[in-house]
Amino acid sequence: EGRELLDVIDVAHRFEMQQFLDEAEDVMLWGATRVTFEEHLLCAEKYGMNKLKDWRMDALSRPGVNIVGTIKIMMKSPSWEKYSAELVTEILDLVPDGKKSELLQDRNGKGNGNYRKGKGGIIRLANSNAPRDAPSNRN
Repeated sequence: EGRELLDVIDVAHRFEMQQFLDEAEDVMLWGATRVTFEEHLLCAEKYGMNKLKDWRMDALSRPGVNIVGTIKIMMKSPSWEKYSAELVTEILDLVPDGKKSELLQDRNGKGNGNYRKGKGGIIRLANSNAPRDAPSNRN
């Protein structure tokens, strides 16, 4: 019900069956599938399902959602490695600045490799898309 839908969506995407993709997005918006939160976001990004992406990002940013805890759970999912740097940045932008350091620490307050994405770590990945300071003109 979940895995099969994702496989069919992949085939529909390859054969440019846009009407089917739109219908599949609507089904996922109704939450009538066993597709995980992470798979929703990945699917949204991979197939340009912007309604689905907006809905999920909105769910992450709602008051009362433990955004740090939710992201920590997402980071442990194998899906996390497939997210684009842009999507990771968007997700991290939802975290209040004062809480970002929590994502890099374990319970003992030490850096935790579990929360790294690639070699540079999650915060570095997020910052890799940030605009660079303009070089100073020294004449």
